[in-house]
Formats: sequence, structure tokens, C-alpha cells
Amino acid sequence: MSLGDFNSAARLREIIRTIASEVVEEIYPRPRFATVTAINVTLRTATVQYPDDAATFTIPYGGVTPAVGSIVRVAGRIGSKYIDDVMTGPGVWANLTLQNSWVNYGGGWALAGYSKRDDRVSLRGLVSSGTNNVAMFTLPVGFRPVSYELFGSIASNGAVQHGRIDVFPDGTVLISTETPYNAWVSLSGISFSIA
Repeated sequence: MSLGDFNSAARLREIIRTIASEVVEEIYPRPRFATVTAINVTLRTATVQYPDDAATFTIPYGGVTPAVGSIVRVAGRIGSKYIDDVMTGPGVWANLTLQNSWVNYGGGWALAGYSKRDDRVSLRGLVSSGTNNVAMFTLPVGFRPVSYELFGSIASNGAVQHGRIDVFPDGTVLISTETPYNAWVSLSGISFSIA
């Protein structure tokens, strides 16, 4: 065996390994994570973008409707990709769409958001300026409790007070109070089971 034969054999092994890894990736593709940039509820599709790619593409989703801004796991082969799961968890937060004049407090405070790890949903953020006793926001399907939940919170109407946050099975979240606490309301620390 000559040195040329050895180099040819090594090159052949390298080519075979490359082809084999591409075949395995096509048969058993690794899931990738992407950010949802748009939703079409009628067609049950989401437009997503990988963090390392400026291009966006549209793929179908199944059970849980992902929110714009949420992180999803994309699985499947080329030409048949789909959203495998709405991925939230430690360090992965989806922004909430606030309603009834509620806004994020700003000033460097956490934006209103939600996260899910296993069967627990957590909320965070500081909001202000909205109307009490009506929805601050509505959690998406798959992120809602099975029964009514009630939480203590810190709120302000100029002075720091204790507030009450109600979370309903239809996803409605509101501050329930007779006194208007809307200078700011904390959502941080609220966590509940969805099972």
C-alpha cells in the first residue's frame, strides 16, 4: 500500500462519514429552535425565524397555538417541517399582549411575559396604567390553569399595597380590587399548574 493509497482511503472514509451523517440527519433530523414572527390561526401555520438566519418560513403547528415572540421547537425533514412543541422554560419567555390600557412599566423592568416548564406556567413583569377588574391580558391555550387561581401581588396607586391577581381557566388575568391599583402591578412570582 502506497502513501497515495492511504490518502485516497482516508479521503474515501471522510466522504462516507459526511454522506452518512447527511443521511442520518435527513432520516432523524435534530430539532431546531426558532422564534415565531406571525400566526395564521385559520390555516394553523406560523411564520418562524431561526436565530442564525435572516430568512423566515411558514410551517404548520398542532395542538398549542404559539404566540408571536414565543420560542418553538421545529422538527421534521426538509419539505415536511412542523412545530413539534412550544418551548418555554428557564430563560425562555414569551411576551404578553396587554389589553384594556395596560402597558409595560418600562424603565428596565421586566416586560410582561409567560413561560412554561413541564406543566407549570410562570408570569413575570411590571405593568401599569390599565383598568382594574377587567382583563390585563389573556393567556394562550396550553398556558391556562384548569381551575380558578388567586395570587397575592405587590401593586401601587401611589403607595405600595397588596393586590390580588385572578387567573381564570379561559386565560383571563386581571387585578381584582375595589381601589384602583394601576400606578404599577407586579406579575413576578405568579406560577400555577396547567395539569
